[in-house]
Amino acid sequence: MNSIIIMPSKLNGDINAQISKSDAHRSLIISALSGSITTLSPWYNNVGDDINITKNILESLSLCETNISNESLVITPSKNYKQNITINAGESGTTLRLILPVLSALNIDATIICEGRLPKRPMETYHKIWSDNNIELIQKDNYIKTSGKIKSGDYHIEGNISSQFISGMIIALSLLDNDSRIFIENNLESKPYIDMTINTLKKFNVDIVWENEKTIYIKCPNTFKASNIMLEGDWSHAAFFIVAAAIGGDITTHGLNKNSFQGDKEIVNIINRMGGHAHFRHDSTLKVKHNGRLNGIDIDVKNIPDLSPVLAVLGIYAKGKTTLYNAQRLRFKESDRITDLANSLKSLGAKIKTTDDKIEIEGQGFIDGGKTSSYKDHRLAMAVSISSIIAKNNIELEDCDAVSKSSSNFFNQFTSLGGRIK
Repeated sequence: MNSIIIMPSKLNGDINAQISKSDAHRSLIISALSGSITTLSPWYNNVGDDINITKNILESLSLCETNISNESLVITPSKNYKQNITINAGESGTTLRLILPVLSALNIDATIICEGRLPKRPMETYHKIWSDNNIELIQKDNYIKTSGKIKSGDYHIEGNISSQFISGMIIALSLLDNDSRIFIENNLESKPYIDMTINTLKKFNVDIVWENEKTIYIKCPNTFKASNIMLEGDWSHAAFFIVAAAIGGDITTHGLNKNSFQGDKEIVNIINRMGGHAHFRHDSTLKVKHNGRLNGIDIDVKNIPDLSPVLAVLGIYAKGKTTLYNAQRLRFKESDRITDLANSLKSLGAKIKTTDDKIEIEGQGFIDGGKTSSYKDHRLAMAVSISSIIAKNNIELEDCDAVSKSSSNFFNQFTSLGGRIK
């Protein structure tokens, strides 16, 4: 389906969180680099396009073989990886930024095909690192080519562009023979994702620490070891249904880690700050129930950029004004998530203003409905779908297939809870 009609409805019931996209990317790549067979559990076929792209690349490189057994993914590493190979990163920025320095650390020359908006997303950080190592990184309209091997040592990386560059380099440098340090320049954004990378590496016996708030020390050489890894539920994905309950429903989500490194678990605090009702029954089950109109607040999205689309829906429902600030990096996602998000929701009757780094939403408690687009952005498509809960009329959503980037299961969950589409 490329266009659907979403009818106003309330969502109620229980769902299981799908596996974390961020956790799965990291665990897949690090498992393929280990010296032993690793089992990732649980593993379902609804992981979305980006995770399948990472898995397919690792297999194409002959870094590993994978097979699914009893809702687990078994990863068998191989050291007979290929050289001079062409692989396809699709539209997955995480795949590209995590795998590219790993290729260089393994001295694999490769051409990586890039699709959609991926060639337009920032890559200057890696161009500088490759140049400093006197190795080659060529970027054209639809591919990136790497040739040569990065070295151990000290690296200065800007922290306010994308944490994925830091995570990619952490993984890559841990593969080398000598120690390295990463010095983070400027303000660090999305630190929870770096913590997730470090935590995953530690599960594989890699020696890595924060020396201070701006310095990461990677001790080498490392022997990667792991056996059974439990993947977390995805807070970014679950946030859409958490918001659905807060603005008009009653939903219990199972399989979330209360103590996760995922920054998007902040959605619980945000809803409670706005006057909602979100609480854990125990460490992996979250109950959210509609508790009347919410109150608009200011929200710093520096460390939680992926929540911004659904936070805008919260803002529409809330009383007063909700401001999402420190949002400048949203312009370099699958869409321009400042301009495109505003245009998508304004088409439905929302009152939104934007600046270079802010989204201001005037809460009115409802949207009119009508026709709009996801701008081929999975998180915009899901946010618009959730906004149907407060719509007066049907919503026609174009490019709804964008949800497959992170979930093959979103609309199944949506309708299982009472959402109505045709």
